[in-house]
Amino acid sequence: MPVFKPECLPTGHPSVLVWGNSHVAHFINAIVEAGQAHGYVVGQITGAACPPLNERYSRFLPYCRDMNIFAREWVRDHKPDILVLGGIIFATPEIDEAIARFAREGIRVVVIGPVPLYRDAVPKLLARRVSAGNTGTDAGSDAVPGARQADQALRAHFAGNPHVTYISVFDAACGGSDCPLMAEGEPLQFDSSHFTQAGAKFFGRPVSALIFGGPPTATAPPAATVAP
Repeated sequence: MPVFKPECLPTGHPSVLVWGNSHVAHFINAIVEAGQAHGYVVGQITGAACPPLNERYSRFLPYCRDMNIFAREWVRDHKPDILVLGGIIFATPEIDEAIARFAREGIRVVVIGPVPLYRDAVPKLLARRVSAGNTGTDAGSDAVPGARQADQALRAHFAGNPHVTYISVFDAACGGSDCPLMAEGEPLQFDSSHFTQAGAKFFGRPVSALIFGGPPTATAPPAATVAP
């Protein structure tokens, strides 16, 4: 069974637990910042490639099963006020049942949807564009469409579930536009999906504002250009 440092887990109430894979771990600094502003203590149980509430990966990644068992038991015993789940790419009856159980225990459940995915590391994509004389920074055809499709499917699924607040990363940070590859001169992801520090702020702040019921604190800026 995994061992988490005590400082990783929230103590006291009101509290927030962030549970899921590395993609939801991106948001932890922004959630901590927003949570503290609203009087919440925030902690996390996250692991690389480990979606929450899902043991299907245990055959390939045994630590994911152990992590999720630990998280389930921790939530059962400590009952955080808000449970933030991330890394879910499709809904299952098991996930719906677990969420309903959490709700019966008085826990507010928030699901953060998929993050933008790209066909290659974002810095490489930007470098290729510069070499080709293309100074645009919107995702365009370099985006993997499956991420937004998964987001739309999850949003539709959870729209009918009164126990869940679903937050679309695409809608919160990018609105109806393409997500940018960079902002204020900094790439937003260092590989095909994981945020840089700039990306953690760009995507994290509007998402975190929605967790705590406030308006987004950041909006997508106008399209930038890459200096040739």
